[in-house]
Amino acid sequence: MKPISKILVLATYAISAYAVQAAPVNKIVGNWHLDETRGQKAFDSSGYNKHGQLGASKAADSFDPVRVARRFDNAALSFSDGQFVKVPHANNLQPQKISVEAWVKPGTAPASSLPYILAKGQQNCSFASYALYIYNKDSDEQAPNTAHFYVAYADGSAEGTYVESPVDSPDILDGNWHHLVGTYDQTAVRLYVDGVEVGTGTPHTAPIPYDMFTNKDLYIGDYDGDANSCDNYNGNYVGELDEVKVWSKALTAEEVAKRYLGD
Repeated sequence: MKPISKILVLATYAISAYAVQAAPVNKIVGNWHLDETRGQKAFDSSGYNKHGQLGASKAADSFDPVRVARRFDNAALSFSDGQFVKVPHANNLQPQKISVEAWVKPGTAPASSLPYILAKGQQNCSFASYALYIYNKDSDEQAPNTAHFYVAYADGSAEGTYVESPVDSPDILDGNWHHLVGTYDQTAVRLYVDGVEVGTGTPHTAPIPYDMFTNKDLYIGDYDGDANSCDNYNGNYVGELDEVKVWSKALTAEEVAKRYLGD
């Protein structure tokens, strides 16, 4: 029989390990470093173990993004031709106060007019429950090559609608890495580019209606994975992505600035 002291130590360790997994620190609910050098997984280090799958199957296929070296850490993922990472639906990825963070280096020839960096839940070809994307259309509505963040809300219609961050983001298709953070604190939808807030936020207070979405999976580098059934856009991101995170809180301007500087 094991001594009681050893049993207590083992029990304490087991409880501590469970607590770390059940209650991750800093309210990070999805944390994909994208630093793996092989395999079909993008591992989640948040503690919730919501690991992403590269491409459309557990085996290697044409939808797999390519692992590349990155100057600032171990690796990143390069996306082209409809490649994506799929993270299965989980309730912890549906917070009412939220931040979405990513380092991005978009390609100079995007494959879509609306390339998506991250999208959680899809309402047909309309919008996601929340998303970070790049606007590449040539129109008078807003400047092309700009980053945007939005959250959905129920407006009484059958499909609902969404609210975007301010539209005056800087051009990010310049061949450089950029740090993007979109936040929603139930008072405003905000976007930060390289540690600086874009505008002053779009006022908004409604809850995000996660239950109204039929497809609830999360995609990195695309809107809806290999479905691509939308006529006006396919959501495919072209370029490199790294350090993708989802938080169950709205990061403050000070926290975003520190994260951009690597603190």
